[in-house]
Amino acid sequence: MTCKMLHNISQEIKKQKLKEMREQQQQQQQQQNQQHQSTQASACAAYQHCHSTRKPVQYYAQHYPYQRW
Repeated sequence: MTCKMLHNISQEIKKQKLKEMREQQQQQQQQQNQQHQSTQASACAAYQHCHSTRKPVQYYAQHYPYQRW
């Protein structure tokens, strides 16, 4: 193994990892979009629940971090 070969291999690994990370991010983005649609209803329910139980808003901010009212 020469230094150049090792360097090339490490470059390939970096490229591969970057590619995988990009793919994962895209998948996560799609999942979040789907999640957002399905949580719209539960956000409403949680909001009403919040008003019926009078829990502090922080409680809901912690338990439903991705929901925006």
